Amino acid sequence: MFGKGKENMAVRILLILAIIIPFAAMAEQSDSLSQQQGTIVTSSAQSTATPEELAQVATQLLVEGRVDLASIVVNELLKLPHPPMQALFIAAKLAELRGDWNSAIKFYRAMLERDPAVLRVRLDLARALFMVGDTEASQHHFQRVLGEPGLPEGVRKNVLLFINQIERLTFSQILSFEILGDSNVNQATASEAVIIGGRRFVLSPTARQQSGKGIGVNWQGQYRFGESRQFSLRGVLEHQNHPSANQYNLTYLMGLAGWTMQWSPGHSTSFEAGWHGAFYGGRNLFDGAAFRISDLYRTISGWTLNPAIESKQLRYPNYPLRDGWQHWLTLDISRATASGVMWNTGASIGQNKARDKIYNFISSGAKAGVSAELPLKLNASLMLDYLETRYSLADPFFGKKRQEKKQSIELAITPLALSVGGFAPRVVLGHVDNRCNIDLYRYQRTYGKVAFVRDF
Repeated sequence: MFGKGKENMAVRILLILAIIIPFAAMAEQSDSLSQQQGTIVTSSAQSTATPEELAQVATQLLVEGRVDLASIVVNELLKLPHPPMQALFIAAKLAELRGDWNSAIKFYRAMLERDPAVLRVRLDLARALFMVGDTEASQHHFQRVLGEPGLPEGVRKNVLLFINQIERLTFSQILSFEILGDSNVNQATASEAVIIGGRRFVLSPTARQQSGKGIGVNWQGQYRFGESRQFSLRGVLEHQNHPSANQYNLTYLMGLAGWTMQWSPGHSTSFEAGWHGAFYGGRNLFDGAAFRISDLYRTISGWTLNPAIESKQLRYPNYPLRDGWQHWLTLDISRATASGVMWNTGASIGQNKARDKIYNFISSGAKAGVSAELPLKLNASLMLDYLETRYSLADPFFGKKRQEKKQSIELAITPLALSVGGFAPRVVLGHVDNRCNIDLYRYQRTYGKVAFVRDF
C-alpha cells in the first residue's frame, strides 16, 4: 500500500486531468489508455496509482503530443522525495521542448547519479551539454559512451560525428583563474653555496630557492572558418603573477594559423604556423616562430591517439648565445571507459640546438595519468611525469656534462557541486623533484593552487 501523500498525489493528478480534458474526449482517451497501459484508473477518490504507473501515463501523453497534460503529471511526480527514473526522463524531454537545456541537464545528471550505466541518458546528457556550449563536459560523456563494450556500430559512428562537431566549432575557448602557492617559484637550488673549480662560492638570495604566492590566468581560444571549418586561428595565454616576488612573474603567448584535413569523422591532420613569446620578470625572455603538425585519430572503441611534431624558434634578446630552435616529437594516448575512468599516457623526445653548443641538449620523457568520477559529484585526476635531459657538452664552470632527471606528481580534485556561474573550483597539489649531477641545477618544489575553470 502507498502512503497517504502518494495517494493524494495520484488523486490530484487524476482530478486535474478530469477537469482539463473535455468529458467526451476523456471517455475516449480513458478507454485508449486502459488498453495500452492496463494501469490507467478513473478519477474516483477511492482509486490509486503507483508513481511508476503515473510516469507511464505521462510518457503516453507526451508521445501523443499532449505536452501540457504530461507536464502536469510530471510536476506532481517531481514533488516526491525519489521520483521514478521515467518521470525524470520525461521531465528532461519536456525541458528540451521548452528549450530549457540547463533543466534537462539537471534531470539527466540526477538519473545518472542513481544509475551511471544508463547509456541512453548519458548520450542525451552529452547532447544537452553540447547545446549549452559546455563542450569539455560534452566531449567527456561522449568519450565515455565510446568506451561502452558492445555498443552498436551505428551509435559509435554517430558519437564520433558529435565529437568531430565539437572539435570543429566555429569558436571555442577555455578560461581558468588560479590562486597560486609555490615553495620554489624560481625553480632554484636550496643550497647556499656551490663548488666551482675546487673553490666554494656562496649564492646570493635571488639565486636560491624562493617561495611565493600569487594569481594566474590561463586562456585558450580557437576560431574556425571556411566552408567545412578547415581553417583556424588559435591563441594561448598563460600568466602567473607573484606580488611578493615580481621578478618571477611569467607570461607566455602563442598565436597560430592552421589548416585541417578531415579524413573521416574520427581522423584529422592539422598544420599550424605562427609566433610565440615569453616574458619573465617584466622582460622579454624569448620569442620566435612556431610550427606544429598533429594527427588526431579516434577509434570506435574509445581510444584517442595524438602524435605531433612541433618546432619553436627561441630568440633571446639578452642571451644571444642561447638563440636557436627546439624540436619535439610527442605521442599522447587516452582511453575513456564506460565507468567514467579516463586513462592517459604519453611519450616525448626533444632536441634543443642553440648558437653556443654548450646549451644543446636532448630530452626524453613519459607520462601516465588517470581521472575518474567519484561519489558526491567529485572529479579526481592523478598525473605522473618523468623527463630526462642530457646536455651535449661539459659545463665550462663545473667541468662535466649536465644531466637532469625530473619527476613530478600532480593530484587534482574538482567538486562539481560547488560550481557557481559556470565556474567549477579545482584544487591542485603537486610536487617536482629535479635531480641533477650539478648541485646548482638540483631543486625541489611543492605547489598548490585553486583554479576556477570554465569551458564555453
